[in-house]
Amino acid sequence: GDWIEIMERLRGKWNCYDFQHFINGVKKENPRHISKQLRAIEQFLDSENPDKSLVAQVMKECCQKYRYQFSQFKVVYSLAKAGRELATDDCRAQVPSGSVSYTDLSVYAIAFQERTERKEAAAR
Repeated sequence: GDWIEIMERLRGKWNCYDFQHFINGVKKENPRHISKQLRAIEQFLDSENPDKSLVAQVMKECCQKYRYQFSQFKVVYSLAKAGRELATDDCRAQVPSGSVSYTDLSVYAIAFQERTERKEAAAR
């Protein structure tokens, strides 16, 4: 229950193209500890007070390389902040073939666009 409140606070501050994909990854990888993981990410980002584009870059890389735990998020964040990224060959989680279904991500783009339009309309 409370993870939804945390997610919405994160969305309010850090919404980006890959946000929902990242949240879905956190939920799938950490089903028993989703609140703890999201709370840790929220507190970390609040303490760092980064630029929104940096957070978007970190979330995108986390999604591309299956990094959905807080400790992994921090590593990706530190490297992105330093202008580097994880090496592809040594950071990918070992995913058994056939266990991951790939879907069209246009649903996230549509949802992001709708939220952006609603937010802009509310601000007027």
